[in-house]
Amino acid sequence: MKSTSFTIVQLKVEYKDKEKNIASVDKLLAECTTIGDITLLPEMFSTGYIFDSKEEIHSLSEDFDDSATINKLTEMAQTYETLFVAGIAEKADNKYYNSVAVVDGSGLRVITDVISLQNTSLI
Repeated sequence: MKSTSFTIVQLKVEYKDKEKNIASVDKLLAECTTIGDITLLPEMFSTGYIFDSKEEIHSLSEDFDDSATINKLTEMAQTYETLFVAGIAEKADNKYYNSVAVVDGSGLRVITDVISLQNTSLI
């Protein structure tokens, strides 16, 4: 049986700065000597986790059918030959979720909604 290796990424998430956070993941992986079969990213890695209003997180949530974050993770999965498991703010059918996306070199494979972002007291 083939073993499976993991890379766990920990980064300083820049609040509401998707491009910088994605670029940070790319840079960290580029500096690795080896990268696992599966790369685990933090929850809400591209946006941060604490928001002052529901409008903030809603504006940052992405429709996974047209997601710059999913597209970039797909590119990085191809480059680094890994599969990503990433926590991302998702908008689906006018609802908002803290979702886990599984992305490989062919694109989005699985979505799991961890929590509905409209069922919290703030949001």
